[in-house]
Amino acid sequence: MGAGIREYATESFAQIDVVSLLDNKKVKDYFENNPITGLGRFIDVKHPGDIKKIVQSDLVFLLASRDINLAIVDELMLLPRKCVVVAFTPDQYCDELREAATTYIVTKENAKALHWYIKALVENIALPSLVGLDFADVHHLFLTNRTMKVKKYKGKLDHPAALAKAIKNDFKRLHDFLFLLHGSPQLTLDFLNDVAGTLCNAEYNGIWAARFDEDVRGFELAFFAGGL
Repeated sequence: MGAGIREYATESFAQIDVVSLLDNKKVKDYFENNPITGLGRFIDVKHPGDIKKIVQSDLVFLLASRDINLAIVDELMLLPRKCVVVAFTPDQYCDELREAATTYIVTKENAKALHWYIKALVENIALPSLVGLDFADVHHLFLTNRTMKVKKYKGKLDHPAALAKAIKNDFKRLHDFLFLLHGSPQLTLDFLNDVAGTLCNAEYNGIWAARFDEDVRGFELAFFAGGL
């Protein structure tokens, strides 16, 4: 049975984990040395039996390399129906992994960048935010988009229309999307609403969230695009 017809949990308080199939100590060390508030565990999978560690997970971010152990993929296919698996992979190379994942994201970003995308999403759920994010919304987005793309934007807080235009130029076939904005203390709801208002119309189904971040000058934005 494919992941696209599973049923999933929609609790606001969810078990969110990262699973690595990369067999790369640097990746493990980076995630362990840069903790993400609200993230459950980093699980380094080396053997098919390791997949049993995530049977209680509600959402799993799966970091995969080009070389896949198909016995591990078989175990992923047996996960409980409630487990949403979002696979980050460098190529469109593994049909079996596509079938095992709820959402398949092809990106050549390095571990540091993938950590940033996951951090932006999880901490907007777990921490007080200017505009918060509910797990149920994230669940629905991944459930309804079998493939997605991600991209990072950064800039000053003075040209929301230019930011929205850049996003629309990059994703001309955009349908469903999630954007997560981290901004300096100067971030306003007006800026956020201007970006969201330009992106949202009758054809697009968008959700967004935003947090203040004193380490950011201007803004940094993680964009998840579906419907491609």
